[in-house]
Amino acid sequence: MAMPKESMGSPGHCALPKPEETAIFLEKATKLSRRVFEVITVGEIPKNDAGKVLYKKLEELP
Repeated sequence: MAMPKESMGSPGHCALPKPEETAIFLEKATKLSRRVFEVITVGEIPKNDAGKVLYKKLEELP
């Protein structure tokens, strides 16, 4: 999702869209109902030493 430059804050930090805004964007972009996906905010995506996403760990996140 593109964000206006003024909402990005200081260099290296950016304001994240709210989960509701992300859900609306995904609903429109994918034409899927919000009932089939959930938007959560995580501090960091869990990865192994090779940099691959640990999908099982993602499923365990609240």
